[in-house]
Amino acid sequence: MTKPWAFAYSDEEWDVIRRELPAGVATNEKRTDIERRVRRWLDEAASHFASLKKAEHKRPAAPHWSVYRGIARDLERVLPKVKATPEMARETDYLQDLATRAAMLADSARAYYRNRPRRSDPRRDWLLSMLMNIWRDCGGGMHASIRPSGRAGPLIRFLDAATRPVFAKHHMRPMTYEALRAAVRRIIRSKTRGGQSVASNDS
Repeated sequence: MTKPWAFAYSDEEWDVIRRELPAGVATNEKRTDIERRVRRWLDEAASHFASLKKAEHKRPAAPHWSVYRGIARDLERVLPKVKATPEMARETDYLQDLATRAAMLADSARAYYRNRPRRSDPRRDWLLSMLMNIWRDCGGGMHASIRPSGRAGPLIRFLDAATRPVFAKHHMRPMTYEALRAAVRRIIRSKTRGGQSVASNDS
């Protein structure tokens, strides 16, 4: 039975997002499989965001994000060893999928409880954080840049393409490039303080 808050990008919306994926995805020989997995991750992240919005005024259950975060870290730690073992290399995508799901569950639970300044929406930051994880897993870098001409860098354009349909569904205004860049930098600082490794090179 489909949950009332389930979200799925339309083919037209996905096509816009797909064009903004890191260049490495387009040249990868497993492009179709990667894009299918990325689209599923995007739908899941948007659906989790919808459930968070739905539960905004409800009292959530006890937090278990530390458990999920520990699972995600353990999986990320073992992935290099799996990749280096020929007979286990085929399990890499499956384990990466599990690690991403665990991270999503961890941040989803944590978003219920985090107290942030009013200028920041913890649920929106959660969605952006998940989209940044997907971008990173596709080989993208954390370059939150906007050129003097006003054209945004690849990450900002991807976030813009991925969030517009979701925000529209919830009657939220789309974020400006400047707001997206500020949010990316804030999330990276938060993850760095939390001991997570995030490669960042803002310009």
